[in-house]
Amino acid sequence: MSSPSNCKWATWEEQGQNRRARIRSPQGEEQGQSKLTEEDVRYIRAYFRPNKKPESPHSAFFLAAKFGIHWSGIYRIIRRKSWRHIL
Repeated sequence: MSSPSNCKWATWEEQGQNRRARIRSPQGEEQGQSKLTEEDVRYIRAYFRPNKKPESPHSAFFLAAKFGIHWSGIYRIIRRKSWRHIL
């Protein structure tokens, strides 16, 4: 239970930073059901090129086939909707 000595006023941004600092659930490879490694994510972000033909080695379709995931997963990685903890 919270006590007054344990509480403080914080802005919305500060509250978000506190939540991110206290993440207790596993992320990325640690999660257990992940098909990718952090190295794979860095590779995808480095080699992806938008507006490429599907047979191009830099397209989302090619990268998805290479790593065994759906092409929408590639876009989620590129847009940092997933794997956002990897820089």
